[in-house]
Amino acid sequence: TGGGSGIGRALCGQLASAGVHVAACDVDDDGMAGTRTLALEGAPAGTRFTTFHADVSREADVLAFRDATLAAH
Repeated sequence: TGGGSGIGRALCGQLASAGVHVAACDVDDDGMAGTRTLALEGAPAGTRFTTFHADVSREADVLAFRDATLAAH
């Protein structure tokens, strides 16, 4: 969560550069798009990186993120 900026963005980049498939969410869609671009630039081929718009203070958003992640990964 919070992958659109700051520590979340840095963690996404580190994980992707290690070849870890990443599912990230944030309320900042533009920030998430930037994170995805940056993370995949340094990632090995085949690394999956999905993004999802979610406000983690809302249970319905978190459950939808979970379901989208399971479907994509």
